[in-house]
Amino acid sequence: MEPQIVMKDKVEPGEEFTVELNEKKNKEMAYQIFIVDEGLMSLTNYKVPDVHSAIFAKEALSIFSFDNINEVIGVQNVVTSNVYSIGGDKAKLALDGDKKSDRFTPVVINGGLHILKPGAKNLHKFKINNYIGAVRVMVVANNRKAFGSTEKSVKVKSDLMAEITCPKVLNTNDNLELPITIFNYNKNISSAEVELIASPNIQISGSKKQTVRFDGLTEKIIFVPVILDKFAGKAFLEAKVHSGSNSSSHKLEFNILNPNPTITEANSFWIEPNQELDLQLTQDKFELLEKQKIEVSNGLASSFTKSIQNLINYPHGCLEQTISAAFPQLYVNKIVNVNELSNEKILENIQAAFSKLKNFQNGDGAFSYWPGSRSVDEWASVYAGHFLVEAKKNSYTVPSGMLESWYKYSSYMSSQFDKLKYSYSIEIQCYRLYVLSKYGKPDFASMNRMASVSGKSLVATWFLAGAYAVAGNKDIAENLVEKLGKDVSPYRDSEYTYGSDFRDHCMIAMILADMGKQSDARSLLQKISKNSKINANYTTQENVFFILAVEKVFGQVGNTVEMNYSYFDGKKSQDIKTSKFIMNHDLDMNLNKTKIRNNSKSVIHVSLVQIGKLKSQYTSEVAQGISIKNSMTYQNGKAIDYSQVKQGEDIKLQVEVYNNGSSGNIKNLALTTVIPPGFEIRNERFIFDQESQNLDFQDIKDDRVMSYFNLNTGQKKNIVIQLTAAYRGKYEKASIVCEAMYDPNIFARQYTEQIVIR
Repeated sequence: MEPQIVMKDKVEPGEEFTVELNEKKNKEMAYQIFIVDEGLMSLTNYKVPDVHSAIFAKEALSIFSFDNINEVIGVQNVVTSNVYSIGGDKAKLALDGDKKSDRFTPVVINGGLHILKPGAKNLHKFKINNYIGAVRVMVVANNRKAFGSTEKSVKVKSDLMAEITCPKVLNTNDNLELPITIFNYNKNISSAEVELIASPNIQISGSKKQTVRFDGLTEKIIFVPVILDKFAGKAFLEAKVHSGSNSSSHKLEFNILNPNPTITEANSFWIEPNQELDLQLTQDKFELLEKQKIEVSNGLASSFTKSIQNLINYPHGCLEQTISAAFPQLYVNKIVNVNELSNEKILENIQAAFSKLKNFQNGDGAFSYWPGSRSVDEWASVYAGHFLVEAKKNSYTVPSGMLESWYKYSSYMSSQFDKLKYSYSIEIQCYRLYVLSKYGKPDFASMNRMASVSGKSLVATWFLAGAYAVAGNKDIAENLVEKLGKDVSPYRDSEYTYGSDFRDHCMIAMILADMGKQSDARSLLQKISKNSKINANYTTQENVFFILAVEKVFGQVGNTVEMNYSYFDGKKSQDIKTSKFIMNHDLDMNLNKTKIRNNSKSVIHVSLVQIGKLKSQYTSEVAQGISIKNSMTYQNGKAIDYSQVKQGEDIKLQVEVYNNGSSGNIKNLALTTVIPPGFEIRNERFIFDQESQNLDFQDIKDDRVMSYFNLNTGQKKNIVIQLTAAYRGKYEKASIVCEAMYDPNIFARQYTEQIVIR
């Protein structure tokens, strides 16, 4: 069968064109027609399949895909993930978060399924908007006796065209000179009128219309000064060019971002029975307030909403933090009504976590701390199993091979455990035994051996008791902890178990609930919540195990005492009666005061939560335990003049992090270097002779570089980022933040200078 495409070799953007389909031998056929960006096809060297040869091949069709680049590129010890994002990956992109706008919308047109009668010709009309380049028109056909396919490459261009280019990321308050390239392929056109149209949040400085004279050139670049609004959100720019009967346009959609971090602030209040509280809602700290709400609980001094938001918005992506962002979402809607997390959104987030975990699992079933690393992180590996086991119990479709592979590794490690190998290994072993019991496959032999080991830490013994309790041996669990206290001495571990006394107290409360001691568990949670500071910055481990403990202690039993209260939401008074122990209520964004009355018989706790972008004056430079210095130089080491960086220059941004020794050796530091939008980051991970910076991991994004490392007392780490000054304009200061991921008391923030690229 020989389907034939009859159409022009060139079409214009926005022009309606006709594709004629016929069969050379006048046969009847069913066919599908596709029109796809030629650039996407070239990425995978895609060719329309010869259907007949594939169907009747003596050997099965081999599939070659760009996806195997990780298998090849890994030979050079370069870790890659999503090297390119191309057409057809929308399903995956949706799991990574809602895209607000597409900078590049690929041409992928499915013309549908059609029938061609014998000897007939079918006509199809299409239009390709806002695109310059080439597309491939492809047809695959068959009937009851034959198969066939064909393809045709078609240029999409006009004699006169405009194209806007701008940085990958645009920030509020930035000024830039927007380059617009005008293409002229008609020798008779000597000049053209260019008009720039912008969304309301972009101000065009000077004239919106310009006259371009080509002087014999086929390409001319003009620069239009624009000022970005102080408010973040979707934006667009459109360039229209015309000369006589020739005209075209190019529209570019993008997001204007507020570069300041999103902060969740909470204030704590207690209200006695039959008492009323007036709350003042100030927005002075926020440049952009995104949400404000109140959270009411029966006796638990916490901000559950803040814990959830901090986990979901946490920017770093190691194994522990990937799990921590997803783990509490298994239970969140059972505990409190968080309106931002619908069941569909939670399902997407959980499935996305499963997909990401594949990048961390080694061939033996263990998990590494960073994707692509061969070394096993034992605590985080057990933590991954804990998440997978609980997800399966909560009816999520867990990748069976991933969980089974984890079980084989964990059961082997459990049986081969050597308590003398590491000082912290007993805690990891007891946690492993606890999770194996939760999986329904307790290792009683290892549990019995561990029960006889002396000198176990408090939390290790509680984990072992939990393993017995979950396995159905509550008597043994009782004996293990009969004379054991519940008070954990203050400590913080930033490397091996990522623990703290707060985290361990939450674990003990969770295990008390496993043992059926709900009253003791409730008392312990209430005690530690009252002693904690609601606005303190807790680590991911602390937040997750607090949420797990709350779900275990309160979520499955509920309150025995009903909450009864009223509050003003900005429009009217709302009366609430509920047996839930935590309630969450949105407040009007313009509300500056509210009133809450406790009509219950017991004291209630109220947390006022505000989420938004802080004003710059509230994100000043700080240094606790570490310090930061940054500088920009040319490639020869000469310092730049920040007020006049030449466009096209290659620049080195150097960031020095220093451990002054006040906190000892520091593990798992995360340095986030935000890049001013006028610069392009030169990703040198694919240049195999690059000088190693001795980092645990580095993640290069469009507008920032995230580096991870350890730093001993008195040690300095110098991170070098190669940049190119790509876009003319004036750019605000960009933040550089370094934090110990498992110690909130170690933190430093600095800013680059304001930069002008000329």
